[in-house]
Amino acid sequence: MSLCQSIIGLLQTLSADEAYSPYLSLLQRALLSRLLSQLSQVYSTIKISNILALVAPLKKAGLDGSFDEAQVEAYVMGCARRGELNVRVDHKEGSITFVEDPFTFNADQPSTSGTTTTTLTTESSIQPSISELVRTRLSKAAQCLHNSLHVIEGRPSTSIAEEQQSNFKSLVSAVESERKALQLRRALVARRRELLSELTVRKEKEESSRRAEHSRREKEEESKKAKEELRRREQERAKREIENIKIDEAKKYAQSLVDKGILKPNDVEVHVAVYLVTQI
Repeated sequence: MSLCQSIIGLLQTLSADEAYSPYLSLLQRALLSRLLSQLSQVYSTIKISNILALVAPLKKAGLDGSFDEAQVEAYVMGCARRGELNVRVDHKEGSITFVEDPFTFNADQPSTSGTTTTTLTTESSIQPSISELVRTRLSKAAQCLHNSLHVIEGRPSTSIAEEQQSNFKSLVSAVESERKALQLRRALVARRRELLSELTVRKEKEESSRRAEHSRREKEEESKKAKEELRRREQERAKREIENIKIDEAKKYAQSLVDKGILKPNDVEVHVAVYLVTQI
């Protein structure tokens, strides 16, 4: 009941320290969670106004991040919705009922008009709950029987101890074998990765060499074509020069015939054409 009041001094001390002051809101949230958890172990029903009165000292102390009434109620509703509290909130009556079904564990409770119901497991216990007593009855009985047999039978016999020792050695051997197998698998995986890396590098080199060879062949072909084109042009130029020389010689010869009176001036072009045809 005095949890919030007793913690104010510590929170005020932390608020004065720059290293801890940013965490005040989270600390107060954790404080509210612990308060609700402890109330659920003591009360079956409590008014929301009583919860607000319990957390009011935090607000009165002027601590940063302290919850007001709306935030406290919203926090309770959020805990109920997320399943952090096994509660039934009656908004009409303004009360909270802590649901405890000894035969139900982690199961949603049926909701009624104007109520919200969810399931909760508390993180710490002030006193054992009815549901916890029911759930742990068998385990406690089993523990009692085990302790009774241990007292009645005493220490295990030599054969049982030897069997346990043998089983332990077998377990150690199996663990060692599994460890060696795991190391072998890891080595194989590492070697496969190395081989894959080497194969990738080799493929890249082969691809680079192939591209370089293809580029070299293309350059050689282009150079060869350029040389052939240049040779062809030289041949055509030489052929044109020879033809021009022949035409000049035919014209000179025809002009000499005109000067001698053997050939008429109008027949010079015809004579040149006939001469070129006979040369071909």
